[in-house]
Amino acid sequence: MFDFLRTLFTGDETPSFDDVAGLDTAIARIIAGTDPRLKLLPDHRERLAPAAAAALEHARACVAALAAPHRLDREAFARDPLIHACFGSADDIGRTINEDPTIRDWLATPHGHAAPALYVLLALTCEERGSFGVQLDNGVLHRDVPQTVVNFTRPVFLAPAANEAGCREAVVWIVFDYCVQRALERLTELRERREELETRYRLHLGKLRALDRAHRGLGAIAGQGSNDADRSAAEQELADIEEQLQAAVADTATLDDYLTRIVEVLSAPEALITVAHRQLRLDRVGIRLDDPNLPGDDVDFEEATFAQGLRRVPVLVRIPGVDLEAPAKAMLPQW
Repeated sequence: MFDFLRTLFTGDETPSFDDVAGLDTAIARIIAGTDPRLKLLPDHRERLAPAAAAALEHARACVAALAAPHRLDREAFARDPLIHACFGSADDIGRTINEDPTIRDWLATPHGHAAPALYVLLALTCEERGSFGVQLDNGVLHRDVPQTVVNFTRPVFLAPAANEAGCREAVVWIVFDYCVQRALERLTELRERREELETRYRLHLGKLRALDRAHRGLGAIAGQGSNDADRSAAEQELADIEEQLQAAVADTATLDDYLTRIVEVLSAPEALITVAHRQLRLDRVGIRLDDPNLPGDDVDFEEATFAQGLRRVPVLVRIPGVDLEAPAKAMLPQW
């Protein structure tokens, strides 16, 4: 009763994440994707819940930023500026679809075989490169005009589903799993850093001992022993490495430390992936038009930027069933 009154008047309450859809799944994916031993910690769920909720909500926000699905077929190549920019020809669309292993595997399942249409995420890379071309200006043809050519390359299909909601939900978990992967990579970086410092510490400790032997041995008698400046520099360098090593050991010394590092990474998902809207004005052959008065099309799309600096263009597309070359017979999933 008193706890309830204190909450009512002060607002102090331990935050609950029970209403976050998919939280249990998110926590399970974090454990499976980083270190299954985390389940041995009695408070692992309570500590992971805020970070898991933050990463999951950010993943949902990224997917919500994607535009409605674009139709992907020959007709769209002629009518949709983005689809036209993403493919070299209408024939390329069908060839790319039917050669993609993700789509073919999905069509081999009973639900994929029976679906009237396919919703899937098309991921590409937007490349802009300088070039020289021709330009018609007031009836005069100019050659060697600097231009920027825009190409959408490396198409990959992800998260196939029979409807838009299913596709978006699958993409949410792809984004979330990427965040988990970055947490695992952070743990790997810390372990490798620790191993590197341990190696450097042993090498510099050996160097310092060698200087001591030279100072006391035959080299000192011959006047070739180490001087105080050399030894002082070696001691300082060894002390610096030891300090760094102690910090590195503290980061990954125990399973509890591992959990702390994972929480740190997942608590800031905005640093791992962001999605921003872009608009380019292009002509029909992919030349960027900086002059708005020149005839062309405005191409709108979202671009995702990842922690490593990689950029990809995610486009939700709808592929009508008539354009899908489905296998002759549906196959049951392999359990």
